[in-house]
Amino acid sequence: MPEPSIRLTKIWEDVDFYEVQMEFKGNDCNVYIDFHTTNDELEELRKGIIDFSNSKTN
Repeated sequence: MPEPSIRLTKIWEDVDFYEVQMEFKGNDCNVYIDFHTTNDELEELRKGIIDFSNSKTN
């Protein structure tokens, strides 16, 4: 069985504005979320994901 995962796919872009599809895959379901974002928000998301993956709490 594949491991749970998160995938980001760029659907559309302007100079500094993006439409992104975020896909969450779990053991029992998949979730797809389309949203609009900027470079600054994507950088903040990247840092948050790194911090989350490096945390040692349950």
